[in-house]
Amino acid sequence: MSWDSVVIGSGPEGLTAGAALARAGHRVLVLEERDVPWCTARAFTMNDRSADPAAHIVGDLHEGGGLRRIFEGLGVGPELSFCELNPDGFDRLLIGEERFDHPRGLTRWQERLAARFPGERAGLTRYFELLGRIHEERERCASLRGPELLKAPWMAPTLLRWGLLPLGALLERCVRDPLLRAALSARAPAGAPLALHAAMAAHHAQGRYYPRGGAARIAQALIRIIRRRGGEVRAQTRVTRLLLDRNRAVGVETNLGERIHARRVVCDAALVRQLGRTPPAAPARDPAPRRHALRPVRVTCTVDLDLRSMGFDSGNVWWYRDRDAALSGGTTHDLDRADIQHLFVSVTTLKDPAHRRDGLHAVELVTRLPATLVTRWGHDLGARMLATAERLLPGVHRAARLPQVEIGAPLSLPDARVTVRSALQSATEALLEGVPFPGPPPVERLSTYRTGAFSHGLAGAIRAGLVAAQRALGLERPEDCLGAPTGTLRVYPADRPEEWLPSTDETRDPTPPRRLRQAA
Repeated sequence: MSWDSVVIGSGPEGLTAGAALARAGHRVLVLEERDVPWCTARAFTMNDRSADPAAHIVGDLHEGGGLRRIFEGLGVGPELSFCELNPDGFDRLLIGEERFDHPRGLTRWQERLAARFPGERAGLTRYFELLGRIHEERERCASLRGPELLKAPWMAPTLLRWGLLPLGALLERCVRDPLLRAALSARAPAGAPLALHAAMAAHHAQGRYYPRGGAARIAQALIRIIRRRGGEVRAQTRVTRLLLDRNRAVGVETNLGERIHARRVVCDAALVRQLGRTPPAAPARDPAPRRHALRPVRVTCTVDLDLRSMGFDSGNVWWYRDRDAALSGGTTHDLDRADIQHLFVSVTTLKDPAHRRDGLHAVELVTRLPATLVTRWGHDLGARMLATAERLLPGVHRAARLPQVEIGAPLSLPDARVTVRSALQSATEALLEGVPFPGPPPVERLSTYRTGAFSHGLAGAIRAGLVAAQRALGLERPEDCLGAPTGTLRVYPADRPEEWLPSTDETRDPTPPRRLRQAA
């Protein structure tokens, strides 16, 4: 059977691209080598249901927000609902003995910091103005192509001046107080490029949202769009080769020897290399020395604790042992001290109260550790993280049920040039990738996307898939793939479930949250 488009991979990028192509009239076949679509969701099991990781928290879902427009323009808006994290503090920063609550709205965040650091008011104003300008210019340049990129120096002078510099450079220019610097750089290491930091700040400026029922609901809605329009999503089907005719993609071959013909193929750019069709490239450079390599470590468990009485709500908690740990974003470690410098804490059952069962809460702990410490601690890794979490959740070490430990692939400290080349592809693709004017794609009718090309997390992946569909359809802008909204998605306040969730003994938690303090 012949298809209009074949999409390799059913992650957020692949399903978004497939849904956009289906809305444009294509018969789409999505191929996934694993057992189920969207297998990278990394949900963890809690009793009889799964809970999503905090990585699936998104922003930009307010009225008129970019991600909201994508969902509604793809026709899945009415099928999705989200829980908004505490608007008065969706992120709580605990730096040593200091606490900062990041509220919805950059203006509120700026005023809150200025009230605490009155001597830094002028510097904060300049800092937020520059961040806003960088983001605006990044968006302004997003549609530039070919010779139009020559306009960038006049259209985006602030982006070109500051975009490649690390966040620490702007902090040194605008902020004197080291604690304030730590608060502004805690969630983004000082080495992160300013353009990426500005994009993330803008994305979450109007709040953070957790997908009700998990990100799998988004996957299911996108799959329904594909199938309603004559498409198909197949699992357990691995693509082994691209089918080419005179340097033109005409289909794929699977591990079962099946040849599937299509007018267009869409896949991850990294997969093209695995399939043996990629343009010559310079040898890859390690963006950071190996001694800086970090490994993300995640511990998930359920606990029978009254977390609201401990001060927890739907917001995230970012704990840093001291100011230096916050300044580095938790990426520096003293191997001699051999302790955990930072910890991210998320309570899934407070973000989506419908997940709660039998009075238990689902807790997620995340940190980054040098590979040396991961190897040294071995089987004690989970116990050490739970012991560190005792500072925030007294009794968690003893109360944790069925803790699961996951160790991710090695990471490296962010390098401005390397990160910008991927993170800002949509805005200044040619200028920031080191080639003045990119040539045609190496294979005709093959459209690729880069995971994390536009931002990090779920929202960045969805955006990357939309851009892949735009290129496959030959449209001018990603937004051109979207249709008129067929309905609107729903947003509920996570900390007021009594307003929207049927009250039951299993989900009711009437205890009002108290101020979160660290245990002595």
